[in-house]
Amino acid sequence: MLYIFCDSDNGVTTPGTLYQTTSTWPANGDRWSSIANAIANATIQGLADDLTFLIQGTADFSAFSLSALTSALSVTIEGDATGAVWDSSKATILGASGIGGSIATALAVPVTIKNLQCDTAISSGTPRGIYCNGTGAVVINSVKFKNRSSSVTGASAIHGSTAATNVTAYNCISDGSYYTGTSASGGINLQTATVGNFYNCVFRGTGTGATNPDNCVNCAFFGFATQGGSSGNYKYCATVNGTGTNPITVSNWASVFVDYTNFDYRLLAGAALIGAGIGPASDANVPTTDIAGNPRSGTTTDAGAAMYVASAGIPIAWLVA
Repeated sequence: MLYIFCDSDNGVTTPGTLYQTTSTWPANGDRWSSIANAIANATIQGLADDLTFLIQGTADFSAFSLSALTSALSVTIEGDATGAVWDSSKATILGASGIGGSIATALAVPVTIKNLQCDTAISSGTPRGIYCNGTGAVVINSVKFKNRSSSVTGASAIHGSTAATNVTAYNCISDGSYYTGTSASGGINLQTATVGNFYNCVFRGTGTGATNPDNCVNCAFFGFATQGGSSGNYKYCATVNGTGTNPITVSNWASVFVDYTNFDYRLLAGAALIGAGIGPASDANVPTTDIAGNPRSGTTTDAGAAMYVASAGIPIAWLVA
């Protein structure tokens, strides 16, 4: 395994060391100034190894594609943004130049993307948070998408092309509520050739929640005009149509999340998603931790990306007793 460190704030275009073999964050001179520069490096492109790109802090990478890493055995893109609350200091800007607005996997080897915050606000094209356009399997784990453009339509947080084989997402959150038009998605848009499995994800948008999903478990879709996909594709999910096996009914989304208008997708006490999902003891594909690393266990669990965690403060009743 080779670790390649990227930090746009370090001001170093050419690092002192090409790559590291330990995941310990290196000295400033050993970091790449951007993931785009690292991917473009001819030596890195020729490395026949498992490559992990570690991203720290604020970064503006515009749109980037992994297609040049054809010698890699596998590729991982890993950030340091964890939890169900947006952290502006750790946002990865996609498509800031108005081109693409996506992370394109484009490889025949496995790709893993985890702990990223993807912020897209381009005014042209069809922005996609992660564009699965390679034949290698893609795993998306604990990734947050904020799609803020109001002038483009047809966008989606996770998109699978006809070239893709299978996509699996765990603990992801997407807010595409700024998109306009009936074709706007903000959620999942898979071509029929792509196999898609989604566990404990939250999608908010204005068009179709999911197109051609094969398996959605413990997920929440809200704000959409239509849901998409057959009822058999949904299990323990809250959808606009209330379809699938053991559907979750939500009458007021403001009673579910702490503050979704400001991208705070932690669960409120009494939320309909609490205890409404199937647990990892009953479905081994359900993740054993949530987006913040809190453990999931047992036969039932909370739906959505974040487990409900009670406040650690002193109960108000004690203060007034």
